[in-house]
Amino acid sequence: MTDPETGDLKVNAGRLAVGDTTAQTAECVLRAVRGEFKEHPLIGAEILKMLGGSPNPMWKADAKTMLQACGVSVSRVEMKDGQITIEYNGENNTIG
Repeated sequence: MTDPETGDLKVNAGRLAVGDTTAQTAECVLRAVRGEFKEHPLIGAEILKMLGGSPNPMWKADAKTMLQACGVSVSRVEMKDGQITIEYNGENNTIG
């Protein structure tokens, strides 16, 4: 796991932290640009490219497909008023 504030590996009591990395995986996929993961060149939702521009109408479906390809069991991706909500494992998580 990584520390969301610093981006470094989390260390608890001198050991690497282990836990659920679903939210971390989702964030990586959303922030990545296509081609960033060399072994999977089509993965990357390119969220930062949408800043200041008009969003692609197919972005939500594409992002959901990419997240599912990375093992995140997503049931819904919504984008409203500059916030992205991802529903997976029965939880709503907002990025914005």
